[in-house]
Amino acid sequence: MPATSDWKVSLTDERAQLSDRLTKLVAYLDNTDTILNTSDKPLSLLVIQRALMKAYLDVLDQRLALIPPGV
Repeated sequence: MPATSDWKVSLTDERAQLSDRLTKLVAYLDNTDTILNTSDKPLSLLVIQRALMKAYLDVLDQRLALIPPGV
């Protein structure tokens, strides 16, 4: 397998893992019990983390979109 394909596979795997973790974090934050049972500071940090993970996911999507077909 060429090095470029290895890079694409690695990038695709990273995107899938991040998407899975982001989905779990969003579900956690959407849970009413989480809001009621988490102090303000940790909760605000999780909200920041969610935004950063989403931004990183967007960057990975853009990088994947730049890969020419067949690579």
